[in-house]
Amino acid sequence: VLSNILGNMGMPQQSTMTTPAATTPALPTTTTGGDGSAGDDAAPAEGATAPAVAGGTLTLADLQGAMAGLGAPAPVAQMPSMGPPLHELATPDAVMESGLLDRPDVVERLLELLPEGQRNLHDLHDNMRSPQVSQALRSLTSCLMPDSDDGSLEGYHSLIANFQLDARDGEASMNAGNPVQAFLDCLLADVQRKQQTPTNNDNATNSDAD
Repeated sequence: VLSNILGNMGMPQQSTMTTPAATTPALPTTTTGGDGSAGDDAAPAEGATAPAVAGGTLTLADLQGAMAGLGAPAPVAQMPSMGPPLHELATPDAVMESGLLDRPDVVERLLELLPEGQRNLHDLHDNMRSPQVSQALRSLTSCLMPDSDDGSLEGYHSLIANFQLDARDGEASMNAGNPVQAFLDCLLADVQRKQQTPTNNDNATNSDAD
């Protein structure tokens, strides 16, 4: 490709291009006769050249290297890994294997989210494998990602506020450039706090016992 470009520019495409040798004008030569006079057959020497000027040679490889260096793209800064998206983390198989659905309290809360005619374990499993759930997780992941135009994290902070989570719980993962993991860290910390905090019903039960 470079050879074609150079050819179109009128530059030679040989493997080497030498600097032209300097030439000197042809000087007339004379012959002297017996009496020392110049002869009539004096004629200029044709094609007399001076020795080539000493110097290096410019090769096509040199030009190619120089032009390749000029056209080389600047190194792109490597972005931190965002981690796997939510639809790859919370797959139906992963949820089943976690044993989460073996807990009656979790199943009860999930069934309350289904329509009245589908509040059973069979329909719950079917809904978990539905394309709608996968699409919802994809949309949630998209909201957590930095804005493609200005890199802002407005979507992430909006979700943290809507879920009433503490953003400080995800600071370590955010500093590592992983907003998905930061969101999960916030969720986990919130659940752990709620499990450690007595509920109003527990407090009422304790008061009655006293």
